[in-house]
Amino acid sequence: MNYPSIRIEGTILSRTSSTGLRSPCQRPADFGLESTTRVKDEIARAWADAQDYWRIFQRRLETLRSDSPATTETRQQWMVPLLGLLGYQLEYQPRGVELNGKTYAISHRVTNRGNIPLHIIGCREPAGLDRKPEKAVLRMSAHGMVQEYLNLQDELYGLVTNGRVVRLLRDNLAPGQAHLSGV
Repeated sequence: MNYPSIRIEGTILSRTSSTGLRSPCQRPADFGLESTTRVKDEIARAWADAQDYWRIFQRRLETLRSDSPATTETRQQWMVPLLGLLGYQLEYQPRGVELNGKTYAISHRVTNRGNIPLHIIGCREPAGLDRKPEKAVLRMSAHGMVQEYLNLQDELYGLVTNGRVVRLLRDNLAPGQAHLSGV
């Protein structure tokens, strides 16, 4: 599916009905809102707030050295506030996560969504999400690190982002394969 701001790859989310009928779970109460609140108004407010956060983030990037990966700025001025607008409560993990004697430098947990692991890298990180950084201690890409962690742990989903792309990852063990943490 393709939308102006969303590109969905794979089948983790299915296409919604095009009948124009209201889908289930779209009442104000389903979003934790008062019954008199218009969901469309809340969406418009959140969109305006997100645009403000984006502008602030862009201004902050302009003040950085050109070789800065902007990790702190991507986290603090963009992704944490944006995800907060969407109802995600994030907790920073300064030491990452240790599993089977390895440390996974996963930066955050989504505390109100089952402690989903979330790793945020800088929007200017030259390696991006898919390549191993040249000047870092990481032994794999940000995407690869979160994917390996999910495959070894009893967690189904994780997120990885560089502030420009947000990826929802899923544990992808082959049928019959056991999680190492459960062996």
